[in-house]
Amino acid sequence: MDSKIGLGFKFDRIKTPDFYRHYIKYNKKILGMIEPKIKNNSIVSDYGGGNGILARDLLKLCRKRRKVITIENIDIDESRFEKIPRVTGIKGDIRSYRTKGRYDSAIARHIMHYLSPGEQLRFLKNAKNNLKQEGFFLLINFVVDDRKSYEIQGKIFKIVRKWKRIVRKDVPTSEKIKGLCKKSGFKIVKTRKYTYKLSIIDFYKNRYKLSGKQVKELQNSLGVKSHKVSQLAVLMQK
Repeated sequence: MDSKIGLGFKFDRIKTPDFYRHYIKYNKKILGMIEPKIKNNSIVSDYGGGNGILARDLLKLCRKRRKVITIENIDIDESRFEKIPRVTGIKGDIRSYRTKGRYDSAIARHIMHYLSPGEQLRFLKNAKNNLKQEGFFLLINFVVDDRKSYEIQGKIFKIVRKWKRIVRKDVPTSEKIKGLCKKSGFKIVKTRKYTYKLSIIDFYKNRYKLSGKQVKELQNSLGVKSHKVSQLAVLMQK
């Protein structure tokens, strides 16, 4: 990705209610969609995996089922890679990364809104090309399915962009995500959507390392202390 969040190695260690729910609780639930499809000794790609938050949870889940897997974390920002057993960091741009038929399965979370609509489709086509025949891909992303959520999230990213190197190009709707998945040639097997509220001071302060002054400015600009957010998980098959 072009932008950097810059939260370093402690990103998934933040212990607050919103972070637990967003990055731990729902990880476990959502990964349960693809874990039964992953066979022992599989190679799994993790697109835009950063410091391996999702990869670690998938490894744990597979170990409980007595399955040993290898994960390749493809991310343009190699400074975020951590040393995790059975996870290999690969510096690469997910928009152009191609290795035909290498992976048994794939996962990706919260990367689509950093891509333009054309880049989103190109990424999905590449991900499909990189899978073995009948391989599975679990895509998880923010979606905005109502006008109010769209407007609030637009304001948040516009304000935060002034302070941080973060560029949101397009947060899609659920229908747009599903439409892109089908257009790229995938078969949609199952979808799940989770909707909940995020606290400005809990989530955004920690997510983007904002100062107290910046949090106050963000709250004043939005006129709210929390807002609704939705995650859509789409399990697909090649």
